[in-house]
This record gives sequence, C-alpha cells and structure tokens, in this order.
Amino acid sequence: MSSTIQLKRTVELASKYIYNSPLIYSNDGELAYRMGDYVRQFILAPPFAWRWNRGFYSFNTVVGQTDYTLPISDFGWLEKASIALPPYSFIVDNVLSITRASNIVTATLQSDPANLGFQGGMTFTVANVTDTSFNGSQAFVVSQISGNTMQWYQAGANNTSTGGQIMYPVSNGTGLLKTQELEIKNPLALVTELGLPAFIGSVGDDNNGNITFRLQISPDQVYNLNLIYQRSAQTFSSLTDTWWPIPDYMIYLCDSGYLAQAYQYKGDERFAFAQQEFLRQVLAAQEGSIDAKRNIFLERQVDTARTSQSAQQNTTLGNQGRLS
Repeated sequence: MSSTIQLKRTVELASKYIYNSPLIYSNDGELAYRMGDYVRQFILAPPFAWRWNRGFYSFNTVVGQTDYTLPISDFGWLEKASIALPPYSFIVDNVLSITRASNIVTATLQSDPANLGFQGGMTFTVANVTDTSFNGSQAFVVSQISGNTMQWYQAGANNTSTGGQIMYPVSNGTGLLKTQELEIKNPLALVTELGLPAFIGSVGDDNNGNITFRLQISPDQVYNLNLIYQRSAQTFSSLTDTWWPIPDYMIYLCDSGYLAQAYQYKGDERFAFAQQEFLRQVLAAQEGSIDAKRNIFLERQVDTARTSQSAQQNTTLGNQGRLS
C-alpha cells in the first residue's frame, strides 16, 4: 500500500484552519515536525494494531534458555506470538542429585522414573545440571531403574552435582506439527523451570535495534516461535517526509490529529472537539471489534479532552468578563 503524501501537505492544510498562522519559523521546522511525530506515534502506539504496519520474525528456542536477543530494528510492540510444537513432546523428571563414578552415572530423581514411562534401553536427554559435563541431548541409554534412582553409562571424571532434568521425547499422537498462542505479559520474571512456555514479553532494548524477549517457563525442547509485531514510528526531519507507513487512504487520520495539535498550539477552544473526533476516527478505523482495552483507552482520552475543553471555556469566559 502506497504512502506518498508528504508532511508539507498536512501542515499547509492545518495552517489554513488557524487563520494562516505559521507553523514553520525562519526555516526551523521543529514545531511542525514534533506535531507530526505526536500524531504518527499516537496512531501506531498500542492498543492500535494495523495490518499495514505488521512485522514478522521467527526463531528457534534453546533448551533451558529463557531470554533471546533478536535483531529487529523496526520493533515497536509485540502484538501476537505463537509456538510450534513438534510431533513429539518430552516426559520430564527433575534431578535432585547426580553422581558419576567409574563412568556410571546415578541420578536421584524427584519422581519414580518408571512411573513416568522411563524404562531400560531408552535413549534420553540430560539438561541443566549444575556441572554441565553431565548434560547431553539424546546421548544416554537407561541401564537400570530402582525406585527414584536411574543409572546409565557416561565416560568422564568422577564427580557429584545437583539440579537439572532428564527428558524423553514421546509422540503427540498425531504426527503433525501443532501451534498454540502464547500470552503476552510485561514484565516477566525469570523462571528457570523447564516445560512448554506459556508467556512471552519484551524485557530489553539496547537502542541499537536489538530486542530481548523472555519466555516463561524455560523451554524443555527446541520449539519454533513466531512473532507478530507492530513497527515503530519514524520521526520527521523534513517537510518532504511522507507519513509512511500510514497509507494514503488513511491520511484523513493524520490530518485530523494534526489539526487538533494546531488548535492546541494556538489555544483555540476548538481543540477539545477536534481531539475527540481524532480519537473516534482512529478507533473506528481499527480492524475487527473494539475490545475492552480500547474502550478503556478511549474513555480516558475523551475525559482528558473534556477536562481541557472545560478549562479553555472557563478561560474564555473569564477573559470576556474582564473586557465587559
């Protein structure tokens, strides 16, 4: 969708409504640029999501890793996220203590591994043990199970450690890739428990185009995550800059919001009405139904505009009283 209309056209239109008052002074366009920045940033900020402003990013998780720093230079805010489950999942038992002696590893587990489905000859994964030399992906074979202990062969130095999990992949019964939506929460606490992640949130931004996302809980296997995000708003530096990514057929939103800002700048009592009209137009242009968050947002913004309108009217009446 094209975005060709320049800021200059909107500035010239708004100036006519405020009796040709200048918005550009001595070749300094800071006022005009800032007003444009406000309008575009408002339209692109949450909770407003637009199909023409969506970006997409996919990545694979790492077992036991909660935080992922991704190069998404145009990231504004996270709209949706989904996780792809492979045709298998893991049965998991937590490790309480683990010892290697003469290349035989004995692990004391939280539960009876036989009750979870572990059995002799099964190939399994060990992850997140404090001593990482015990870890390995599908690298070990069960040699013995007794109560809450399990043994297997692993060459290495004698040692004792704690923590971690043993995991075994099992079919999901369909042989098909499944996906499910993750709930977006901000901020998210760091949780290292292994399992299927249920939540995702953005927790860091280095201001160089790298965004850190956190999963809760920590992945127990490799999953594919798909992010849908809204792009960030650019800033104006010239009257010839366009309103990108806002398409030309929605330029009326930019004009409406900019006019409200021009009224506010001039102290014109038409500001409150113009601002309310701008808010209603943005909400009406949204795709699909307006959810509770948008309703709350609108109510707060309209209340603010009404308060501003009342204050302006009181000022006008006071000035008229002093002149009479």
